[in-house]
Amino acid sequence: SIKKFAIFRNYPNPFNGATQIVFILEKSSQVKIEIYDLNGRLVSQFNEVYGTAGKYSVNWQPERNASGVYFCRLTAGDFSQIIKMMYMK
Repeated sequence: SIKKFAIFRNYPNPFNGATQIVFILEKSSQVKIEIYDLNGRLVSQFNEVYGTAGKYSVNWQPERNASGVYFCRLTAGDFSQIIKMMYMK
């Protein structure tokens, strides 16, 4: 059984084109994933969904965003964690 909430390093990282973000839900929760640039501006977000306990992955394609450092924040219930990602065009 799942023992905790977690978000893993995106793969690949650094990336060009698209990257995969994998996370685990300990229990059923509302899930929100947001991507911020280095200046703290929200540049992308996934539709908020309700997920059951388990392992999930989403793909992010920055398309019109500039190369650089981005932060991905996963919020699920009371859990929140941020990972750092490097996008290189």
